[in-house]
Amino acid sequence: MFKVALIRQNNYLDCYNTLKRGFDALGGLEKFIKYGERILIKPNLLMSVKSNCPAVTHPEIIKALLLIIKDFGAIPLIGDSPGRGTVEKVLNNMNLLDFLKTENIRIVDCTTPITKKINFNNREIKHTFFKGVNNADKIWTIAKLKTHGQMFYTGAIKNLFGLVPGALKPELHFKYPDNWKFADMIVDIFQLAQPAFAIIDAIIAMEGNGPGSGEPKNLNCLIMSENALAADMCAIKMINYKTEDIPIIDLAIKRKILGPQNYNEITILGEPLENFIDLNFKKVRQESKITTFFGAPIIGKILKPLILSKPIINFDKCIKCNHCNEICHPKAIKLNNQTNKMKIDYLKCIRCYCCQEICPVGAIKIYKPPLLKSIDELIKKL
Repeated sequence: MFKVALIRQNNYLDCYNTLKRGFDALGGLEKFIKYGERILIKPNLLMSVKSNCPAVTHPEIIKALLLIIKDFGAIPLIGDSPGRGTVEKVLNNMNLLDFLKTENIRIVDCTTPITKKINFNNREIKHTFFKGVNNADKIWTIAKLKTHGQMFYTGAIKNLFGLVPGALKPELHFKYPDNWKFADMIVDIFQLAQPAFAIIDAIIAMEGNGPGSGEPKNLNCLIMSENALAADMCAIKMINYKTEDIPIIDLAIKRKILGPQNYNEITILGEPLENFIDLNFKKVRQESKITTFFGAPIIGKILKPLILSKPIINFDKCIKCNHCNEICHPKAIKLNNQTNKMKIDYLKCIRCYCCQEICPVGAIKIYKPPLLKSIDELIKKL
């Protein structure tokens, strides 16, 4: 059985003791780390935002966890490769840089690329991580529960995409434009990283236009588990998704060696999962099954403009910072010199929604054509 602790917490005060309660429920911190071990915590540091923004793992959780590891006698490390800016800049904006210096906690090398590889089912899994992972004995994924424009949900497993150096992420989006193939690549990264522990910050989650510009949503829960897949399965159930709705979760389960196969293999500790389910959580509409249903590539190309979601720009909010252009690998978005507005070429757009994810002012949202809902409902009835 895979154990998941669900600890109720309504705010970010006293995160140290909240985390301790979670570890105690799971059998004690000594079950998960040893004296002198180097523990790399990998929070979600998507981009430079204020410390109370639900786009990132809350800094009070990060600080408390680092201190718990240090007080135990292990060596805490921290690292991430943000979508925009350096990890130092993001940490400074979250008021964490001075804390790390005071506590003598090292930020690992998050820019130098290294290659990791394993064999699975007669296939080589190989990806580029940042060099700092080699400094650690164990990796802990410290995620934020959020909606995600492309993957519908992001949590403990998706958070590990941040182990890939920033400049390489747009290339991977371009290489795997299909949602399910991209999700399979994320599961490869999960299998390579082999995180030893997972924490999901669902005290204040993000709903709606996630993962960068959504709205805060109180779920009042800290999710903790030795198994990242088990933690994610509990998280998506809280926001009323099924495992088959989320490509990353569905594909991770199907590998059969990465965690539980169903909820019967999960033991909940702390408060019952049912107490945290929010049926009104604003989810991202799933559309990948629609394209799969139509099958033939030529039909998919014809119907793509009619049934697929697409990023659209709110020009009243857009500040023309050009971050969307910089992160777009196919260069589908750029400034139109005639109108002096950003313009998206939807024939080039691969629907990775990196532009929407990285927009600092929430000027890009995902538009869902009316036909999308109608076809989705039709498929459900077949």
